Amino acid sequence: MSDPAPGDEFHGEPPASLWELFVSSEPQLSDDGSPPAVDRELLLKLVRKELPKEKVRAAYLLIHAFDSWKKAFAEIVIEEFRNKYPPGSSVV
Repeated sequence: MSDPAPGDEFHGEPPASLWELFVSSEPQLSDDGSPPAVDRELLLKLVRKELPKEKVRAAYLLIHAFDSWKKAFAEIVIEEFRNKYPPGSSVV
């Protein structure tokens, strides 16, 4: 089986979101009705790989369970990347 030629993958209207491209519907957001307070220090340690192994799973469960934790985790990942690779520096 050969791969389609570039540009042959999609016909007609493009999908409204990437979720439509890969799955039938966008996943539901988690219920942030009563999440524990976001612990940014814990998330920072997770990103820096400074958390003890037994706490890593718990941190990821919080990230996946609550939108507020997802957002904070994404912000910290971006901040750490920008600190490590300031504008104009080479990522490679």
